[in-house]
This record gives sequence, C-alpha cells and structure tokens, in this order.
Amino acid sequence: MNIINTIKKIFGSIIYDDSIDHEGVKVLHITDTPTTSYGAIINLIEALRPDYIIHTGDLADNIKLEIYPEKIDLYNKKVRKFLLNLESFDCERYIVIGNHDNPVFIKKALEGTQVVETYKAIRICNRNFLITHKLDDILNEEKLIQSSDYILHGHSFYDVKFSKHIKVLNGLEGIYLIYPETNRIYQIEYPIGTNDSRMQRFGTGI
Repeated sequence: MNIINTIKKIFGSIIYDDSIDHEGVKVLHITDTPTTSYGAIINLIEALRPDYIIHTGDLADNIKLEIYPEKIDLYNKKVRKFLLNLESFDCERYIVIGNHDNPVFIKKALEGTQVVETYKAIRICNRNFLITHKLDDILNEEKLIQSSDYILHGHSFYDVKFSKHIKVLNGLEGIYLIYPETNRIYQIEYPIGTNDSRMQRFGTGI
C-alpha cells in the first residue's frame, strides 16, 4: 500500500486493490454498517458501480436500536440519508431487516429497493443467492440451502459449514464484491474503526 492510500485509510477511506475487474456483473454485499462508515461506503459504491447491492441488515449498527429503542429518532435521522444515497445508484438493491433495524421506517423510506423481512432466495446470472441477516433464520430451510450457490449474511461472526459448493460470505468480515458469472470474489476491508463502532467502543458514531 502506497503512502497516499495509507493516509486515506487512516482518515476513514475504503482502500481496495486496483486490480479489481470493473467488467462483468458485480454484486456488492455489505452488512451491519455503523453510521461512521456511511461516507466511505457510498464513495466505494460510486467507484465500483455494482449491478446489485445487498445489505444483510442492521443499517445503523452502532445505534443498536433493539437494545436502545429510545434512540429511534437518531436511527431514523442517520439512516434516512444513507438510504437516499443508496437509492440514487442505478442498480438492483436488497435490504434485509436486521434485529437493530426499524422495519416500519425502512419500508416507508424506500421506493425502488426490495426489503426482505427475514430471508430471500434470489437468482443472479444463473447463480442462486440466499440472503439473510442471521444464519439461524435459514437453518431449517434445507431445500433452499442446498440449491444455493451463495449464502450472504451478517449479525455475528458465528458461521455454519454447509456443502462444499456453497460459498458462505459473512459480511462482518469484510465487504464482498462478487462476480457471479465467473464466481470470482474480492474481499474489501471496511474503514478503520468499523468494528469499534459496531461494538460501541469509545462512543464512536453517536
């Protein structure tokens, strides 16, 4: 990493390998996004121009609405602008409701984005994607699991091993750029401090 990228990373930018292919259908997977990461994520989307954006829940993960329901106004204020930015991109978008989300607000705020209550199977370029916030929510869906090429989720670092042909991508571990036509996958680091914000360390982002 050159010194310019190092400085950008220190100041919260998302740095990715310049060798990333901009050709072909691209699926961007993000999850459990603290409000501190919004600007960097929007800049990344602007640069990569994915054909699909899949967010697997907890749109403002540093606010923890399930734990602090009194912060609902703060959640709505922070998430509103993020959702408007996401909807400005010319691509297909899916947002799974997370346990720290406000589903009523999300459904009202979105127009051209598909909102997923718990999980959903979608097909992209002849590949089957199963998207969910929590892996536990799909464990009894054996038929859906076995027909999946990709399982995208967030919520916790807990993972389950399925059949070898299934690629299980936990969005907490990184932002994933998936090329379903060729099965290539790039993992991109979130901005510095993302996990601290997710865990509400040092009061970041509030």
